[in-house]
Parts: sequence; C-alpha cells; structure tokens
Amino acid sequence: MSYVEIMDTTLRDGEQVFGVSYTAEEKLTIAKFLLEKVKVDRVEVASCLSSERDKRAVSMISEFSEHKLKKPYKVEVLCFLNEKSLKWAQESGAKTINLLAKGSVLHLREQLKKSKEEHFKDIRKIATKGVSQGMRVNIYLEDVSYGIGEDSDYVRSLLNLCEELEFSRVMLPDTRGILSPKKVREYFEDIVKDYRKLTFDFHGHNDYGLATANSLEALELGFNGVHGTVNGMGERAGNTPLEEIVVAINDFTKRRCSVQEKYLSTASMLVQRMSGKRVSWNKPIVGDYVFTHVAGIHADGEKKGNIYTSKLEAGRFGREKSYSIGKLSGKASIQLALKNMGINLSKEKLEAVLKKVVEIAEKKETLTEADLLYMLSDVLEMPVKRVFKVLNATVVSEKELDSAAILLLEINGEKVKASGKGCGGFDAFMNSIKKPCKERGLFIPQLIDYEVGIPKGGETDSLVEATITWMNRKGNYFKTVGVSPDQVMAAIYAASKAINYANIREPYKNFPKK
Repeated sequence: MSYVEIMDTTLRDGEQVFGVSYTAEEKLTIAKFLLEKVKVDRVEVASCLSSERDKRAVSMISEFSEHKLKKPYKVEVLCFLNEKSLKWAQESGAKTINLLAKGSVLHLREQLKKSKEEHFKDIRKIATKGVSQGMRVNIYLEDVSYGIGEDSDYVRSLLNLCEELEFSRVMLPDTRGILSPKKVREYFEDIVKDYRKLTFDFHGHNDYGLATANSLEALELGFNGVHGTVNGMGERAGNTPLEEIVVAINDFTKRRCSVQEKYLSTASMLVQRMSGKRVSWNKPIVGDYVFTHVAGIHADGEKKGNIYTSKLEAGRFGREKSYSIGKLSGKASIQLALKNMGINLSKEKLEAVLKKVVEIAEKKETLTEADLLYMLSDVLEMPVKRVFKVLNATVVSEKELDSAAILLLEINGEKVKASGKGCGGFDAFMNSIKKPCKERGLFIPQLIDYEVGIPKGGETDSLVEATITWMNRKGNYFKTVGVSPDQVMAAIYAASKAINYANIREPYKNFPKK
C-alpha cells in the first residue's frame, strides 16, 4: 500500500481569493493546526516578494516547524526565477522553495518573452544556488496541462532538465483547470512511466468541478503526491478541496495518507472564520447540512436499520448526524431528534408537535433541534425544564466605551443578578453570565460562528435573525437561532437556547459542582 504525500497550499494559492488577506498570526495559527492536528505532510505558505508581513509569517511558521516539530522542510514558499526571490526566501527562514517555471511555450513566449534556452538557464542558476544554500528545491511547471497538448517536446525537454538537476519534487499544475480525468491519463500516463526518477505532485484547479476526480486519476497513474486547500480555497473556482481528496484517497484507492480526518471540519471552520469566506451548506464533508436528514423517509430508514448509511458517517469527521425539523420531517425525524435529548412522546403528542413544525416551516421560519424544547413547552404544555432563562436584560453600547450588560437571570430556578462589560453588547452579555453559570454548574458551549441576517428588502424595523454555531463538550457543533427586532437580543435568545440545549442533552452529573 503506497503512501500519498499531501501538500496544503491554503495559505499561498488558497489566499488568491477576492477579499482574502491573512495576517502573519492567522497564517501561523492555520499552519500549526494543519501540521499538528490535521497532519498534512507539507504546507506552502507564501509567495516570495509578496509582502513584509508574509515574510514575517514564513519566519514564524518555519521556526515552529524546525524547533517544535523538528522538521524544517515541511514549510514551503513559491519562488520566482530571480536572485531577489531567492534572497527573500533565505531571509524568511524557509528551507524549501518551489520554483515557478513555465510549463507551456505560450506562457514562456507571451509572459516571460524569453527563449527556451534562456528560461532553462534561469532554472539551472536559481536551482543550483538554492541547493548550495542548503535549501530543498522543488519545481512547478506552470500551465503544463495546456503546454503538453500544445508542444509535448518542450515539456519533455523541461522534464529532462528536472532529471538532470535532481529536483526533490516536480509539481504538475492544471493551472487553468481545463483537465478531465480522461485528459489526465492521456497527458501524464507515459510521462510517469518515462520519468521514474522524478517524484511527481499533481496540483488541481476546480473550474469544471473535476479537481478531486483529476487528482484521483493522477494518483492512479502513480503520482506521489497531491495538493489541496481547505474548503477548496483558491483563484476562480478554487483548488482541489483538501477534505474531498483525503476522503477520496481513503475510500476509493488502496493508497493512504497521514491526514487525520476527524480534524477536517475544525480546519474548515478555522479557515472560514479567518478568511471571511463561508462554504456552501452542501459542501461535501464540511458543509453545515451534509450530515442532516431532511426527508422523513430517510429518518425512518435510519431508525429501522441505518439503511441510508454510507462510509461517510458524521462521527468519522468529528461531527454528529442530525435530523431536519421542517415540513418534510415526518414523525421519525422528530422522534430521533427528541431521542438525542432523552425525550419520548406518545403518538398523540408527537402528532401535535409535527403539526406545529409543519405550520412554522410553511412560514419559512428556521427551526433547529434546540427549538423543539421550547415547542414541547409551548405547544404541549409539557414541564420541560429550562435551566437557564433571561428574565430581563439592559444592554448599553457607546461609541468610545465598552458596552455594558445588566441582567436578571433564572438559573436552575434561582433568580440571579449579573452584570459585565465587553466589546459590543453581545460580548458584554456573554461575559456577564460566565461567573453565575459556572458557580451553579451550567456549561456554556463555545461560540464558533455568528451570522446575522434580515429579510431581503427589509426595512430598518425588520426582524433580525441571529444564527450561532456552538461547540459542545464532545467537540461537536450545533446551531441555535434567535429572532428579535434588536440584533443583540436576537443573539441573546440564541445563546439562551444553546445553554438549555447543551445542558439538557448532557447528564447533570457530568457538570462541575458548586
């Protein structure tokens, strides 16, 4: 069973997205998570000459990799074929450079305006100097997916040079995203056979939605590694999504990689937060609802024998399977959602709840499992215990000062006064409840993500919907929704639901004592 090297380029190629620019500290945070937790083999973190901030990021990440991981060559930078780039890489502390050579005559002629001989001379010069400075040197053949169809003799002469210079890796990118699996085989099958001394990486782009399939085909041909980015971040339609190619390798090939699948969802959330770019709800592996059953017939099948289950189980990725609460739910979905909270209903009461669910869903209002707790109390007048209530709240925000919150709470039936300050009204609220909740044994789930929305075309008095993603004790995510004309109060309602939901789902005996 042969090993597949995974190189993540979220911080270099994946930063080439409109509106995305990571700070040095953000790059360090992401790189550390990818190397320590996700366990990718290498990370490409910047392009030479990009900025002083990027140079500082490369220095920080390189220092971490060399001294903490004891593996200095895991951190890579893209290096152009000039002395200035090489000097930048050396000053940054990078130990591995990825030279950017032209894999097509078109790029060579129109962009560099150089002859093949001149270009090869530049490659030889910078590669030799990089090696003499103790660097590991790889090479990208940019636009090779076009170049090999345009002039295969040129590409082969470039590969001959790669053999002569003994590059550590030769990285073949589908720069324009124009390949299909069939074309990958047509273009590269003979090359892999003819250049057995070279170590090949495939670098896919997703313009046709085929990046993962193309990467798989390259591995079938004998490529040694593939590149990816978290959430498929990258220019135009993005790069090969890291989470997709890793899972595809494990499920569809006899090869293996070192990536820890259970951290892929957390990596996705981390990159979403720091890039400001959210993934689609149905994004494979990491989308919000890819492990959510909507149709009642699916929930019924799961209940009767997991007949809709595949290898893509939520728990494999540190997530939980859930059941949508809406007009298509059916009784089975609601039963399974309630079962997660340790609640069983009679047939009659279940019918009443289902009727209310359909009624609310028809109005296009958002429902989560946490809302079922309130529905049981309101619709069925069941004594469902709410361990946390906000009886009154005054939140004050000023332009130059911290916001302040003064609260009257009810925790486990006890009325409690609380107050606190924060950077914004909701932060003041969360800071106010920490101490009284801790003292009374209530767990506050960790806030992961926070979205606010109003109806399209809404006026200034529109209702605000706050959707907050939380993490429970087990590291699993769940969402709550709060609605109010006031944005802060909408978030407070969502937080109250989260605290009740998290504490009702988990046994009280596990909570810290007073």
